[in-house]
Amino acid sequence: MADAKSPHDSLFKKVFSNASHSAAALRTALPLAVSNHVDWQSLSLEPGSFVDEHLVSSHSDLLFSANIKQTRGLIYCLFEHQSSVDRWMPLRLLKYVLRILDRHIETTHDEFLPIVLPVVLHHSDTGWTASTTIQALFGPHAQEAAFSPF
Repeated sequence: MADAKSPHDSLFKKVFSNASHSAAALRTALPLAVSNHVDWQSLSLEPGSFVDEHLVSSHSDLLFSANIKQTRGLIYCLFEHQSSVDRWMPLRLLKYVLRILDRHIETTHDEFLPIVLPVVLHHSDTGWTASTTIQALFGPHAQEAAFSPF
């Protein structure tokens, strides 16, 4: 824990590196329909971090894998500790997800990509006030029926 950037990061890493603690948090954070498909007993901490070099001083992320019940595959759950509201968080998470998928392609010969579920663990006095979708970052016109498929 010596490399953690703040007491919050140290606490986050210490608590959520334990798969049973993370499983409890994910069960409450994910929709029930998704949670019911996860074999929580198979939840396992994965190595690596997927943040940009310029974000290294402020990141604290953990990546887990789990089996999908009655199917062949993996669910990667990315936790990102965030103590301030970041308007661009959906874009950051998209970058993380793409890095996870790139690593999966490089290290496996699987026929399909794994499902990636990004979860932001956030704490602040205001609560999360920014968008949670990538679509919202494009502005209101991107929500129009003509543009939304793209």
